[in-house]
Amino acid sequence: MEVVPDYEDRGMKKWRPFYSSPELRLSLNSVMNEFKLPYQAPPQMTAEEIDQALTRAFRYQERVKVTLSSTWEERHVYHIGRIIGRAQGYVILERMPIEYEDIRHVEALPEVKWFE
Repeated sequence: MEVVPDYEDRGMKKWRPFYSSPELRLSLNSVMNEFKLPYQAPPQMTAEEIDQALTRAFRYQERVKVTLSSTWEERHVYHIGRIIGRAQGYVILERMPIEYEDIRHVEALPEVKWFE
């Protein structure tokens, strides 16, 4: 049996781990703070209101938050993105098909610039 010598570090400068980056920490803190706040469900929109909001978001390429009727841990599930198309009974939100019947609320999000 061959004996493997102890690992010798080459003395190169190491990169900081990704998980300790300040941006990621801020993002995780904002998500955790969101769950600490009392949850208030968005109001149920009518089919006409949902259609108008989705049409506007598609026409102007707005980012939207689509809240679904389904819940997880007593909160409504939502998806954020841009509408890229429609199919029969579905809206396509950045490669994710969402059934019209499952949509509870649609909210246009403000545009966030990378340099702000």
